[in-house]
Amino acid sequence: MLLVIGAMPEELEACHKAFDFQTDETVLGPIFRERSNKFLLCTSGIGLTNASARLSQCLTLYPEISQILVLGTTGAVTRNLHQGDIVLVPYTIYGFADVRAFGYELGQIPQMPPVYEANHHFLKLLEQHFSSKVERFSLVNCASLDVFVDNENQVREWLRPLPIPVQIVDMELAAYYQVAFRFHKPILALKIVSDSLMHEKNPALSFDEFLPTASEKLKWCLEEIIRIQPTT
Repeated sequence: MLLVIGAMPEELEACHKAFDFQTDETVLGPIFRERSNKFLLCTSGIGLTNASARLSQCLTLYPEISQILVLGTTGAVTRNLHQGDIVLVPYTIYGFADVRAFGYELGQIPQMPPVYEANHHFLKLLEQHFSSKVERFSLVNCASLDVFVDNENQVREWLRPLPIPVQIVDMELAAYYQVAFRFHKPILALKIVSDSLMHEKNPALSFDEFLPTASEKLKWCLEEIIRIQPTT
């Protein structure tokens, strides 16, 4: 079974309205099961700890989960991305982990991989599909931090030294990918760019104004993914 997870209810609002769900109540909030058992849907809340706790809960409560799809919005830190772009994330890394004194790479959690990878098969399937349907589509790497990145000094001091090039930032994805790694579950993130620090100082829409549009785009993406990859 596919698990669809995101940080904010507002991001997945259109997805929630587009399908018929039954609700399982849990201590961390509701988990929605699509009535024909195509997928589960839930939100984690914002931040790395919330993301880790919620995904760990889902994978423990529902051992039948065979694949994880992260949906949400993201901020861009490169001039090549614009508001509304659809991106897939092959690699993610923690933006603030620094244990180099003990021989680890910048961004690496001790005894964990230096970076976390998306599932190759899932990535290639969605890359092939969306690259033929969407004009503005990219593969990008993400750094996750419990800090809102809002200026170029942060990008230069925190992100540029990381061992992989980073094009987007968020506050959850590295935690989602790390939990998936620990549970041996395939994972992939699809994000909508909500703002671009390096390119759009005055975007066409503010984040709050753009959020309904992003939610509708995420719903369309989910419908496409379910159509091309039947879930069990």
